[in-house]
Amino acid sequence: MTGAGTKGSSSLPAGRGRTVRRPVLFRVVNNLGIGGIAMRLRQVLPLLRDAFEIHVVTYREEGELAPLLREQGIAVHHLPLPGKWHPSGLYRLARLLRKHGTSLVHTHSFGGNISGVLAAVLAGVPVRIAQVHVRSQHWYGKTELRRKKQRLEEYCVHSLFTRKILFPSRAALEYFAARCPVATDKLLVVHNGVRPADPPEPGNAGEAFRVRHGLSPGCILLGLVGRFATGKGLDFAFAFMEKLDRAGRDVCLVLVGSSGEARRDEEYMARAGAAAPGRVIFVGPQADPYPFYRLFDALFFPSESWGEALPGTVLEAAMHGLPVLSRENAPVREIAGFYPAIYFMADDDDPVLTLERLFALPPADVRAVA
Repeated sequence: MTGAGTKGSSSLPAGRGRTVRRPVLFRVVNNLGIGGIAMRLRQVLPLLRDAFEIHVVTYREEGELAPLLREQGIAVHHLPLPGKWHPSGLYRLARLLRKHGTSLVHTHSFGGNISGVLAAVLAGVPVRIAQVHVRSQHWYGKTELRRKKQRLEEYCVHSLFTRKILFPSRAALEYFAARCPVATDKLLVVHNGVRPADPPEPGNAGEAFRVRHGLSPGCILLGLVGRFATGKGLDFAFAFMEKLDRAGRDVCLVLVGSSGEARRDEEYMARAGAAAPGRVIFVGPQADPYPFYRLFDALFFPSESWGEALPGTVLEAAMHGLPVLSRENAPVREIAGFYPAIYFMADDDDPVLTLERLFALPPADVRAVA
């Protein structure tokens, strides 16, 4: 990944008076709002700084994590695109890529894959990598005809111009390949990773959290972390908590995250309050959710099986050694292959028995996800 595209890249000492140009890597994403994708970028991109000059382009909105990336030496550009095929947007993005002498473009999601790859072609970028990070939501057209059109668009772009398409799980790759028959040698599974958990600070943060929210010292804290979009299973979680509350179990659900819309968050809070009063606590979105994992006794993962590709929150819980309670979910099954402290429940299982079985699991080795 040297050769073409080194113009404008920064230099590293090479000894004997020579310098070596770092190849320029551009990551094209929708936004850097608080959520699993931006969190992974925040963790991974700084690890590549010695090998690449790194840039991120956001094309919808910049997002809360953009300043944090800049603090870590990552250049962030906000370049709104009027549409994924819009000529002016493609040429402006291509001009930006050409200006920095880009060597590699790594795009993300359907819209980013189309616009980012086409702009990279216009800019003469030699290496073009795409990414699929969800399953059934990847082609998001409102009608089946619209989704078929999107699949055809992506098939043409990848078949002609993309070197590799990355998937975070085997389930995501199989979903995509069954509907968009790009050459199989272009498809590659690269599991997501997480940064190691920092040592916990002195003191009992879990006890302080319980006191602050009026919970008993023995209250079991289940954590639910993420961006609360369609398919995340919040209504299932509220019903689960309602059954535990009726059974007299001392359990609380802590929600770390947001839907991104104030009205929807208020609706969630109202539904949670009606289902299990005082048993669901919203702490809002967090730029660094790791301290909350240290409060939890277990992670609750109620997402619908069709939506996820490889949930980062399950990996983060595994890094902290937490048991995980999950609805049946193929990508989580992949994680269970190397982190077995996961209990899979059916939707009609008794929540009381489910928790007993969850906490009866033997502890797993966190080194499996390191």
